[in-house]
Amino acid sequence: MGPLKETWYSGPSCTASEVPADTRAFLQVLESLAAAPCAPSQAEEVEMRCARQLFQWDKDIVVARAPGRLDVLGGISDYSGSLVLQQPTSEACHAAVQLLPCSSGSQEPQCTAVSFHADGVHRVPQFRCSMSALFPNGRPLPYDRAQELFKEDARTSWAAYAVGCLLVLARELNVVLHAQEVAILVSSDVPEGAKKM
Repeated sequence: MGPLKETWYSGPSCTASEVPADTRAFLQVLESLAAAPCAPSQAEEVEMRCARQLFQWDKDIVVARAPGRLDVLGGISDYSGSLVLQQPTSEACHAAVQLLPCSSGSQEPQCTAVSFHADGVHRVPQFRCSMSALFPNGRPLPYDRAQELFKEDARTSWAAYAVGCLLVLARELNVVLHAQEVAILVSSDVPEGAKKM
C-alpha cells in the first residue's frame, strides 16, 4: 500500500479491509495520478491529463463514495418530501475534493471539476468557472441562476451534480467557500437513468 492510501485509510472508523474494492481502485487511480502529476503524455486521455493537474498532491484531499440507487417506486419524488422505495446498487460514484485557501495577490479563485468517463457520453471532461460566478459578491448564486449557469453548455452540464453541492452547502448550511479554490474529481460506475422518450 502506498503512502497516499495509508493516510486515506487511517482514521477511527475505517480500516483498509473495510474499504470497498471500488474505492480501493479509485484510490489507486489517485495514487498513480499523484506519482506523476506534471508529466502527462500526448497519448494520455484528456480526462486523465485534466485529473493529473487538478490537485496539489501534498495537500489534503477528501474522498467520498455514494452508492447508486434503483428507484423501485416513487422515482425522484423524494425531492418533494414523498415516500419512495429504493435500493442501493453495488455501483457507486466517487468524488475527491480539495479546498485550498487563496493566497494574497493570486488570481481569482477557481472551481474546477473533472469527470472520468465523460468522453464516452459526448461531454467534455472538465468544467471550470470562477468562484465569483458561483458566489457573486461573496453570496451563493440563487438556485435558478445556478441552473442557467450549468445549462450554458450541455457538454459540461454534468458539473451541476458536483459543483451544485457547493451552493447547497453555502445556502443551507452557511459554509463559507467563496474565497477558496475548489477542485473536484468525479468517477462514476453508476449507469445513467433512462432517457425520456
